[in-house]
Amino acid sequence: MTIGRPTDYRPEMCQRVIEIGGEGYSKAEMAADLGVTRSTMDIWAKTHDEFSDAVSLAQELSLAWWEKQSRLNLAVKEFQSSLWGKAMSGRFPKEPYRDRVEASGADGGPLQVFINKPA
Repeated sequence: MTIGRPTDYRPEMCQRVIEIGGEGYSKAEMAADLGVTRSTMDIWAKTHDEFSDAVSLAQELSLAWWEKQSRLNLAVKEFQSSLWGKAMSGRFPKEPYRDRVEASGADGGPLQVFINKPA
């Protein structure tokens, strides 16, 4: 006897996720389109290999869609490249679109930390 309510997962959702990923949808938008939460999608991905593969492919297709927008619009005067860059760093934090800041001490060594103790 199984506990809990039956899953809403359907195998045809794999194709839908791939389809909308190809339109640049984020994972949150994919979940909303399916009428579930991102955590539900994560559970489905853990229990259904085909769904896990579909979500992975959809996220790659989404990244490709966003990159294509930049490539197609670089010469367009109205293209807001700073907004595009901000969207990319937020949507794809593991990709090299995030601004990186490094801090180091003298000659590239570690930073020195000074603690001021109250008198």
